[in-house]
Amino acid sequence: MFRPIKGSENKLFTPNERPETAGETYHLEVLRPLIKVSEYLGSWPRDGSQFILRLNAWNGLTLFVLHFYTVHKFFNWMTVVKTTENIFEVFEQLTLITRTAIVALCFDYRFLMHQSNMDLFKIFGSITTLNEEWCLLRLKNIIKFVIGACFFFVFLHVLFASIFMFHTSTDKYVNWLFYGDAADQTPDFVVRMIMIADWALYLYLVICNECFFFGLYIALCLTMLFKVKDFNAFAKRIQKERLIKTGSQVQELYQMHTRLSEMITEAERSYSFPSFLWILCIIFNLAVKIESVIHGIKKAEFREFGYIFTDVIYYSLGFMAICMVASEVGEANSEPIISLIKIAEYGDIEDWVFQQETQLLITKINTPMLKLSGWSCFELNMQFMLTILGALATYAIIIIQMA
Repeated sequence: MFRPIKGSENKLFTPNERPETAGETYHLEVLRPLIKVSEYLGSWPRDGSQFILRLNAWNGLTLFVLHFYTVHKFFNWMTVVKTTENIFEVFEQLTLITRTAIVALCFDYRFLMHQSNMDLFKIFGSITTLNEEWCLLRLKNIIKFVIGACFFFVFLHVLFASIFMFHTSTDKYVNWLFYGDAADQTPDFVVRMIMIADWALYLYLVICNECFFFGLYIALCLTMLFKVKDFNAFAKRIQKERLIKTGSQVQELYQMHTRLSEMITEAERSYSFPSFLWILCIIFNLAVKIESVIHGIKKAEFREFGYIFTDVIYYSLGFMAICMVASEVGEANSEPIISLIKIAEYGDIEDWVFQQETQLLITKINTPMLKLSGWSCFELNMQFMLTILGALATYAIIIIQMA
């Protein structure tokens, strides 16, 4: 790692002795609370060269139960398809399948891409900041807020799921749960206990994992944003103080930006596919939940209203947070262009190496390649967020008019 030296005529950076291994970086310590929660949920892999070696007993049990539960939910949905004529009820149950299946896929993908995650943490550690202690302290406080928000939404899900569970029909629920007519042979107390176990499993396996998947991605984006913005502040500072005099110093700045590029590229590699799945899940769930809310208000059926409305708020805020933070990372990456142009302007025109290196760095930063996306199908930015929210608002108006 390197640390900036003000006023140095030969070097912009000097070696720093802090170790760079992933387990020893301060950034991994900042993210440790989120990783610990993932470990308790059984969704964080241990170090290993292959997928199977990254599983311990708890991970393996979670893997089996999660995938079995996904298949179970599919057969539950098939029961609904065969026994109901209400298309919106079919779609409402389909949201449970998509939610569970996407959590299972993201679980598998995290274990497959674990080495890439560790490489990302190493890159975090290799990029120092001007005010590292202050940046990490601020980042740590923000991540604590993200964790608190995740636990808050989990609590709301538990609260409203409990209210819904104790007001719903036991016969209908147990028939749905066991793919047919099973209520007549089952005592009511046993049914209630089965309902509690099923909802507890769903909340633990699906809601908690999904919520903290979102939280970790937002925390990683915030970490990258702090790094990129610090590079921008450093470029602006050396431009104002005219610290860069030679082509070799520009090369050092180029190498620093290359590490930032590697950081964003590694994050895109590890989280592009899960982001694609999450966004699709969010859009589909919001579309179905909006209809459910409107239908509930129209029919004065409020048994599920709290739970469904919580989902609408949860998905809306999660979607906006992901898009806004990812957009900030992409936009901040191109901010130092003006500073670098000014550096080239006050540099020695006759110094061909200096001018060439400066132009190479400007071209590199000005090339719009480093963006966070959803599997390269769409870019996570403000324009995409507003487009989707506008489409959902239009959909809600149409549903209201049809109602």
